[in-house]
Amino acid sequence: MLSTGFTHIIQIQDTEKIEYHQLLSPGQRMRVSVQMKNFQNDCVTFSGKGLVGNQEIVSLQNCSAILVPLADFLDPEDMKTLFSEIFKPEAGVAT
Repeated sequence: MLSTGFTHIIQIQDTEKIEYHQLLSPGQRMRVSVQMKNFQNDCVTFSGKGLVGNQEIVSLQNCSAILVPLADFLDPEDMKTLFSEIFKPEAGVAT
């Protein structure tokens, strides 16, 4: 959402593999890392992982998704507010 100026959101169409290694507990913060493999004609292919500290708790491989208008699902202004409240950038991390 941030990279599209809160105009679009991804809708996952397919994934090769998702593994849940551990549950996220209340109060824990998960850091998400995504590696984009391809982006063409509003379609994106990516892999990623969720980490608590240095421990991987979820991983995704070869997900495919399409960009859809955010306003079809959520109020973009509400999402900007929520994002500003929960996003805590780390030094050196691209936004």
